[in-house]
Amino acid sequence: MEIKLVSVGLEQKDTLINLYQLYEYDFSKYTNRDVHMNGRYEINLDFYWEGDGRWNPFFL
Repeated sequence: MEIKLVSVGLEQKDTLINLYQLYEYDFSKYTNRDVHMNGRYEINLDFYWEGDGRWNPFFL
């Protein structure tokens, strides 16, 4: 099996947010976060694409 580290571009933002929903669900037991009325966690990942070089999203 080959494992690749792939940078997440702005065009893949929706995919990252969808996967992050699962992350939030898994950790909600510890963070006590709850879903909103629409059944999703409120997530803002815009900082990944706002020019701060410290943040770089990747898919494995």
